[in-house]
Amino acid sequence: MEQVTYLHNFDRINELQDALFNLISENKPLPDPNRICIQGLTDNESWDNNSKTNMRIRGIRNERHYAVLHKSLVGTIFDDIVQAYPQYYRWRLLNIPTGWNYPIHNDGPGNKRIHIPVTANSECFLCFYDKPVTDGSVNTIQNYNLEAGKVYEIDSSGWHTAVNWGEQDRWHLIGIRTEI
Repeated sequence: MEQVTYLHNFDRINELQDALFNLISENKPLPDPNRICIQGLTDNESWDNNSKTNMRIRGIRNERHYAVLHKSLVGTIFDDIVQAYPQYYRWRLLNIPTGWNYPIHNDGPGNKRIHIPVTANSECFLCFYDKPVTDGSVNTIQNYNLEAGKVYEIDSSGWHTAVNWGEQDRWHLIGIRTEI
């Protein structure tokens, strides 16, 4: 099964990069400098309103409720992207700093993510495992290097991680949709 599907080129990558770095510089300090939630329950929430912890505290279990664009982003390229892909919700900007990786995890059955790499390097990978990782297990791992300026859909229902072994931070704009 193919976990990564290339959708099309993204011609406004320079504009998106500028918008990301302006957002970061104009909103310091951010609650989590590696996770910027651009949609929430309302348009005036803080930048961390989309976190799993916040969802548990508020009793929100359906991520589809996180579909209101932050008010400062209305009329920007972020607004254009969210409107261009209405089937996705809970949009956020995720960074993997150089030398970091995510824990191996799965996002549950039927989960799809749209990824628009904003910055990337040749040593950033999404890594998909053919089965859960256990002590002594042998796995087949499929690696994908997602390029900035392209749009991908990811099947995140299986076991996966993301790593950045390069010398540049890896930023992706990501939205979620569920098929279940």
